[in-house]
Amino acid sequence: MAQKTGLYELERKNEIVFIIHTVPFPDCIIPSEKLSPFDAYEGSIKIGEIIKTIADKKDIRIICGHHHGKLFLQKDNIKIYCSPFGRLE
Repeated sequence: MAQKTGLYELERKNEIVFIIHTVPFPDCIIPSEKLSPFDAYEGSIKIGEIIKTIADKKDIRIICGHHHGKLFLQKDNIKIYCSPFGRLE
């Protein structure tokens, strides 16, 4: 008998992992002590909004880049790992 896959599997899980390049929320940007163009939010607010709607039903883990230092944030049941390996030199 064939196994069901795809969305059916997601419905059975309590956790979803997103892997995206940019940061999903402006909170992921911590401003420098000196004014810098790198402090600008260059993520996608729309992606963040979509993730928040899914977070009503699931625990969310986000691995994202576009940030030059390691950063961990938690917003309710959303855990965000920005550049978990740091910047490659």
